Amino acid sequence: MSVPNGVIVAWPSTAASIPSGWTRETGMDAKYFQGSPTGADADLVTSRGAATHTHTSPSHTPVQNAHTHGYTLGNPVGGVSTAALTEVVASTTHTHSGTSASATATNNGIAITVNANSSNDLVFKEVIFIKSDGTPLGIPANAYAFFASDILPSGWTRAQGNTYLKGAAVAGNGGGTGGSNTHTHTSPAHTHTQNAHTHGAALSGDNIGNITLTNNLSIVFAADDPHQHSVSLNATTATNNSVTTTINSSNHEPIHKKLNVLTNGTGGESLPEQIIALWGGSNASIPSGWSRFTSMDGYFLKGANADGESNVTTGGAATHTHTASNCQPIQPRHLHTASIDVASVIVEVLDVSGPGDPTGASDTHTHTAIVSFTIATNQATTVTINANTAESAYPPYVRVIFIQLAPATPPPAISGYTSYDLGLTFADIGAPVLPEIEAAIRRGDQRYIPR
Repeated sequence: MSVPNGVIVAWPSTAASIPSGWTRETGMDAKYFQGSPTGADADLVTSRGAATHTHTSPSHTPVQNAHTHGYTLGNPVGGVSTAALTEVVASTTHTHSGTSASATATNNGIAITVNANSSNDLVFKEVIFIKSDGTPLGIPANAYAFFASDILPSGWTRAQGNTYLKGAAVAGNGGGTGGSNTHTHTSPAHTHTQNAHTHGAALSGDNIGNITLTNNLSIVFAADDPHQHSVSLNATTATNNSVTTTINSSNHEPIHKKLNVLTNGTGGESLPEQIIALWGGSNASIPSGWSRFTSMDGYFLKGANADGESNVTTGGAATHTHTASNCQPIQPRHLHTASIDVASVIVEVLDVSGPGDPTGASDTHTHTAIVSFTIATNQATTVTINANTAESAYPPYVRVIFIQLAPATPPPAISGYTSYDLGLTFADIGAPVLPEIEAAIRRGDQRYIPR
């Protein structure tokens, strides 16, 4: 039985060494392959998949904690009126200290940019996909075909476990390796702007130091002038430092199933029963003696690495997402100017000595302020990464039909061979041999030839 015209297998060597009777299937150059959907034809023309992919990220907004500023009010601007105190001079040296009212500044939200990954390539072995012209009597030595069972055909061995096959570059040779089943993305630094904020009015602490009254005889009158000022901090816009978000790695393997990727080494052409190859034509034109291997419909093929994996092990997904580091921008210290109300104080004389009888003084004044720097703290905010659009992380690929060579039809019973002839013991020693033994004899299996 020859290999029908158009049946495709993989050639892992050079273009110059493609065996006679086989030609390069250029539609699969530089491409991975996926089983066509159930009942659908192969398609080696339509461009599917992409070299890279990206994601979107929803806007996030770091919340800032409330903060205050300390301040000191310097010596008064203005002073005591002495209209009621003849021959008395007033001195108004005193200060205040205090803490501003609390305020919470508001950060603006921003959506980070997710840069494209470097490549959608999977872990691959490059091959040249070759198709039969109908003359070869078997699959060439060293070529790759596929098998669903772990009971491998005689002379064939497993190759390329945990690997995807990728068509070699146009006019290129097979044999190259590379790729990765995981990837990451980067994000450029971003900056959350902040709106201006103020600190509302709050009373300062009591004055430190008193007004003193001195007459022209240098007799000092101690005066009591406890008072406070209302202080508010004017608007200012603080600046956040930029921050870079780290995007963690994720797997981008497509929906796949494992099959044994087999080679017959140097054993010459061979076409074992139930071997699986590829078909690039229509479903209706699958060659006689071959049938669609529907188990691979809609799946990429990944090489099985051990017994028990083939035709049962599946994995991958059409979409994936990533985790990202939290965003917590650092804000440098910032400052405000202050607005201070005018205090109107009636000074009470505590002790009177000497001539005259001072009864009090009115003290109307304000201050200048020295406001302390404050570093406000932003809370850490979760950054999320949306899943990619379906199949956008699939590498460039074509669709093929997986086809399987049917087992040979057992020939009619061979009346010349009986259980007795073959040295087997059954209840009826004259019964015909089993059909599978007859088929083995026809193939020349020496184990079943009578001695």
